[in-house]
Amino acid sequence: MNNQCEDLTVVIDASGSMAEMGKLMLACNLTSHVLQAAKMQRIPFSLSSVDIIAWGDRTQRVELDADLRLPDLQAIGRPEISVLLELLPAHNADEGLHNVLLLSDGALPDESVTS
Repeated sequence: MNNQCEDLTVVIDASGSMAEMGKLMLACNLTSHVLQAAKMQRIPFSLSSVDIIAWGDRTQRVELDADLRLPDLQAIGRPEISVLLELLPAHNADEGLHNVLLLSDGALPDESVTS
């Protein structure tokens, strides 16, 4: 049995704090770089195994166009960590191991972070 996980979920923080200083644009550019690297087989993830999630006050799967471009994301609202944590296990229920790349500025409301 191979313990290496070949799936990747990229989570882009699309909350309001990401509108500052081009942070959302940077996260989108990094995601595009990951997609291109997967397409050129320069990372251990195939393009079909990369999922992208926009995370903010609501969380949604991001659909790419035919040229692998991300849609325009709007930085609004507050990130709800509980929504993200509920989505990730459900999203990956069929796999025991899964890689997650979280692109965020870390600006979470105090009440959403628990030990």
